Amino acid sequence: GDDHGFSPLHWACREGRASVVDMLVMRGARINVMNRGDDTPLHLAASHGHRDIVQKLVQFKADINAANEHGNTPLHYACFWAQEQVAEDLVASGALVSICNKYGETPLDKAKEPLRDTLRGAPPF
Repeated sequence: GDDHGFSPLHWACREGRASVVDMLVMRGARINVMNRGDDTPLHLAASHGHRDIVQKLVQFKADINAANEHGNTPLHYACFWAQEQVAEDLVASGALVSICNKYGETPLDKAKEPLRDTLRGAPPF
């Protein structure tokens, strides 16, 4: 850990280190561990656009709709940071586009064009 409560898995996901993610998970790292802001490793991989790591974490059964202290899910982060492919992958894997954060915003509200158009067609809309 560190001052932000990042685990080694948080750092590996943030920095895009897929081989380190594999090693940590194989050695028993908790997939849904939260930092001080309640972000999971999936939040960090999604916000930084590390598509390969997002897919790994989903395969490892990460909570795809985990909400942090502000109610933001990994999909909120992917949308806010315009990580279009990651957002599409998350939705295809079951991320809900209708979850509101603590400010009443859905991932769609956080998305910038053209990602907003892509998400409009996603269930349950």
